[in-house]
Amino acid sequence: MTERYLARSMQDAVPKVLVVVHGQLAKHPRVHRLLIWIYTRVIGEKRVESGMLPLARSGDCVWDIGANVGFYTRQFLDAVGPSGHVVAVDPVPAHVEELRSLAQAEQLTVVAAALADQPGEMSFVVDGQASHLGEGTGALTVRVARGDSLLEEGIAAPNVVKIDVEGFEGEVLDGLPVALRSARAVMVEVHFAALTRRGLTKEPARIVALLRGHGFSVRWLDSSHLLASR
Repeated sequence: MTERYLARSMQDAVPKVLVVVHGQLAKHPRVHRLLIWIYTRVIGEKRVESGMLPLARSGDCVWDIGANVGFYTRQFLDAVGPSGHVVAVDPVPAHVEELRSLAQAEQLTVVAAALADQPGEMSFVVDGQASHLGEGTGALTVRVARGDSLLEEGIAAPNVVKIDVEGFEGEVLDGLPVALRSARAVMVEVHFAALTRRGLTKEPARIVALLRGHGFSVRWLDSSHLLASR
């Protein structure tokens, strides 16, 4: 019991520590961007792949939320096989076109939208690796959907969910209460710097609590990715 309590306490402390670390790095944006790029390319993606991809099984339905051009979508398609299905969600028209070229409709559904907790339309900034909802030069107007509304449209409920949405991960999860009932694993990239810019420094801890409230055990794979499973 004591060991379990200590492990839980350490996990609870992780988001608070990471908020501080990312906040300090944000004061030096060029260094911050360089470190994130190096970590993502050299260490982070490999660790996420090893932690996340084995969770997708043959015949599963995987929701890839914030699919971009399909780096993970391709791997999920391989993992679920011909009897499974992948739902790739992204609001950028160029990304949607690229995603639709990856597989036949029997195995892949592409949703041209951003997910959040309320439907509507919002501005979406396409800025290299940091595309996100919000105002900015050259912003697009995109459809915003509540994740659970995809179920109402006939899309299969997920067994595995991946979320990478540049600081709006909390809103995405808020819109998925029904979809999460069927999921056995959820991987979230927590964008600390983006959340701090939005004044949401407590959001990482809220995300952990939200996932635990849905019955998941939560652990951090690295300094920005958490894995919830059950």
